[in-house]
Amino acid sequence: MEYPAFLPCPEWQYGEGITQFEGRTLMESGWTRQRRAWPQDYTAIELTFKMSTSTFSIWMDFVNANAYSWFKIPLDRFEGEKQVKLIRFISPVQYAYDDFNSVMVTVSGELASAQDSLTGELPNPPKIPPSSVG
Repeated sequence: MEYPAFLPCPEWQYGEGITQFEGRTLMESGWTRQRRAWPQDYTAIELTFKMSTSTFSIWMDFVNANAYSWFKIPLDRFEGEKQVKLIRFISPVQYAYDDFNSVMVTVSGELASAQDSLTGELPNPPKIPPSSVG
């Protein structure tokens, strides 16, 4: 899934930290579980978006439908050019009015490992293959 070009990109400055928390295992139902099944490092990111209140409604429609699954979005790096990264949101969206008609939105996410971004494969396969015991 690609982030729509007509929606605002995150502000140029965002926080990022490499973590080794366990990858999530997709479940048919119930709470998400954390398991150390994949040796991937994830990068936790803190994103801030600034947009008009009318754009916020459209943006939230995209977020609710797609942003908690992996999607590609252009993120600024310090070289001044945007690089397309594979991310997903992992926290609730928090927002505050900046002025009469604009909103500042903050959300946490996780950045896929460099290997996943290069191969185009999504982190954590949707089904865990049965282990061979023997």
